[in-house]
Formats: sequence, structure tokens, C-alpha cells
Amino acid sequence: MTVSEIINQITAEYGSRHQITEAQALLLLNQIQLMAFDEDLEAFLSYTQYLTVDSGEGPYDFPTTPPCRKFLGVTTLTIPQLLGYTRFGLPASSDYGMQVGSMLNPRRKYLPISLNVIDRNFTFLEEPTTTSDTYRMVYYRNPETIRSTTDDARLLIPSQYHYSMCVQGSIALADYTLYNDKVSRPELRTYLQPYWDFLDDQNDPDRRDCISEGSGPV
Repeated sequence: MTVSEIINQITAEYGSRHQITEAQALLLLNQIQLMAFDEDLEAFLSYTQYLTVDSGEGPYDFPTTPPCRKFLGVTTLTIPQLLGYTRFGLPASSDYGMQVGSMLNPRRKYLPISLNVIDRNFTFLEEPTTTSDTYRMVYYRNPETIRSTTDDARLLIPSQYHYSMCVQGSIALADYTLYNDKVSRPELRTYLQPYWDFLDDQNDPDRRDCISEGSGPV
């Protein structure tokens, strides 16, 4: 379904009873997509944004492309190293660019920083080395706002969940907003759980023959 088709489905549910406008339906759809990303799943990890160190220890703003929901840290690990440790706790091997027979020390996964979640920035606790290290920012991303009914590129939910989650979830959220007793916020999670289960299945650690790389390329 396109964004326009989803919005038409949402507004058609109410007709003349509540007059849910196109703009209101778009807000509901954006809220459902935000809720869909509000889970700490590997599929929502972003690790392709690099930090340009230009002011010593900082502070440095959280990344915005894609938007940051929850900042995890700054690392010099490669993507295979990062995912290999995160998924499997793998003994290091030459395939992952680490010394054979050793285990990645979790304290060395991220560099020591201080987070300021109010101002959405971080500060290095030690002077960063700008000549030898590549600083990769790792965080759980948010979707970008769907700006109009033609903004299909920002609808990131797979098509098989457009009706069951985007349409039905938006309608349930509208009911909750209008009535406050027809559906509770925890109940809205029931529209999201099948999508989360799908993502978990796609990133199952037992699928060792295929390592997905989340939100971006190496």
C-alpha cells in the first residue's frame, strides 16, 4: 500500500462521525511508525555514521541521519566485529579482524564517553585520537517523518504489515485518542508485535550463514 492508500483507509473508517482529516491521519501513521521503531532490535541499529573529531573531547551532537532514538556509543570496531560480538559473543577469528583465540572484551566495545540525553550529545572522557582511529557512532534509529501522502520513501514498514499495523494500528490509536477507554497504549503493542517477531526471526543468531547488517552497508 502507498501512504495515500493507508491514509484513505484510516479516514474512511470514520467518515462523517469524527471527521479525521488527512493531516490527522498522517500524524497517526507517523506515530505508529515511531512506536514500531521504539524497540531495541538489531534491525533498528545504525552504525554507518562516522564522527569527525574537531573539538577535542566534545561535546558532539547525536547523529540525525538517520535520526537517533537511543545512543549506544562510539566504537572503532568494524561492522563484522561489532555484529559478531553483539550476536554471537564469537571467539575472535581472522574473519572478524581480531586475534585468533581471544574474546572481545565488552569494555572495549565502545570508547568511554559521557552521555547527555537531554541536550542529545556526548563527550569523550579521554582525548580522542584523530590520526589513527575511525569513530563509528552506534545507535538505535528512528524513522524520518512522513511529510505528505506522496512521501512513500519514508514509509519503512514492510508492505505485509501496512494494513494490519499501519491502518489498524492508526485506527486503534485514533480510538484511544478520541475515547481514552476503547484501547489502551499497552494494547496497541499487539499491532506491533508480529512485526517485531518478524525482525527477530530475520536476525536470529542461529542463522549463522547470513549476517544481516541492519540499517546500512559496511
